[in-house]
Amino acid sequence: MSFTIPNEAQTNFTDLAEPDSIDIDILVTAYSGTGVISGCAVTAQGTPDMTVAVASGTVVVGGTRATVTGGNVTITTADANNPRIDLVVVNSSGTKSVTAGTPAVGPVMPAIPSTSTVLAIVYVPTNDGTIESTQIIDKRVVNAIPVGQLDNGTDGELITWNTSGVPTTVAVGTVNYALISGGTGVAPTFQIVPVAGGGTGVATSTGTGSVVLSNSPTLVTPALGTPASGVMTNVSGTASSLTAGTVTTNANLTGHVTSSGNAAVLGSFTSAQLATALTNETGSGLVVFGTSPTLITPALGTPASGVMTNVTGTAASLTAGNVTTNANLTGGVTSSGNAATVITNANLTGGVTSVGNAATVITNANLTGVVTSTGNATAIAAKALAVSKLADGTDGELITWDASGVAATVAVGTATHVLTSNGVGVAPTFQEASGGGVPNPFFFA
Repeated sequence: MSFTIPNEAQTNFTDLAEPDSIDIDILVTAYSGTGVISGCAVTAQGTPDMTVAVASGTVVVGGTRATVTGGNVTITTADANNPRIDLVVVNSSGTKSVTAGTPAVGPVMPAIPSTSTVLAIVYVPTNDGTIESTQIIDKRVVNAIPVGQLDNGTDGELITWNTSGVPTTVAVGTVNYALISGGTGVAPTFQIVPVAGGGTGVATSTGTGSVVLSNSPTLVTPALGTPASGVMTNVSGTASSLTAGTVTTNANLTGHVTSSGNAAVLGSFTSAQLATALTNETGSGLVVFGTSPTLITPALGTPASGVMTNVTGTAASLTAGNVTTNANLTGGVTSSGNAATVITNANLTGGVTSVGNAATVITNANLTGVVTSTGNATAIAAKALAVSKLADGTDGELITWDASGVAATVAVGTATHVLTSNGVGVAPTFQEASGGGVPNPFFFA
């Protein structure tokens, strides 16, 4: 409900059915910007007493907006002789209060307090002890002015409220601009729709298609014009008419970079200049390429592989590995220690010599097979190996061959034992004589 003047059939108190001059004042103040915007209804208590409840809401008083917190207000003690009419009001600060009327046989409303708006009147009969709902009449005037009552303004302006709750206007915007909220406490304005709000962020545009945002956009055949800056790390394709400019500082180019016209190319420079640009080279001299280089006194370290076909000179401290079949070694094979294994048919040419005592096959030379020759040296002939060429052994041992045909020795026997055959596949051994043969000549004596 809102502002009400009940007739006699609607109230038990005829004084309330009569219009009062204060009713006119309430209506007049509403047209000057004073009234209730929302809420603020006045009601009796569930268990009636001498208080009434005021609901929360919002009022405007003289153009000042105020928030009303819900709560109770107290009606003062009733007169013992006459009734009275009280006003329930709210001021421009949102404070609730009761203005008591003057008791009389025909009571009237008291004057409205300054900077206040009336919410309701309360009829207080003689000696009354509780306020019932029938004693409360709603006097709220909703502060809603018809459009026709508004003052003239500027074509295109809008009405809003400022931070004080006072009505104000939004200036006319530029064509095609949109009304953009400024957030709490800031009046909206007409602006270009920003990208964050789904707009373009600009008043004019070129091209067609979707709006482009700054992070990872995909442009379809754009004409970039002359960019102020850019990083072309992942650009592909052919720049058919590109003129390369100056390589700027921090281009991270190292070494001698020269130019042949517009295109930046590597110029001609010496090995010494290249060595100056390098920081982790080894050795000195000229740059070496992979095909047929000539290295001067290089330290090869431990090559993973290599072919020594045309190597010459003397390997003074070389420990030779296995010489494979048909190694085709030429010249003298010398030794200063243990000779490496010479495989069968190694085709050694020249004499087998020694750096040391004599031209002999050194102990532990690990030579296998027949040493042959396609030049001066011949094979070791039958019966050509002197006893003195054999390796030293144990006094009293004999040479034999085992079942595999490998040379072996017969252990030294006990004194007076005789070498006795053990048959095929078993080496002979020294054993005690067991009969047969020539008897001991001392037995004939």
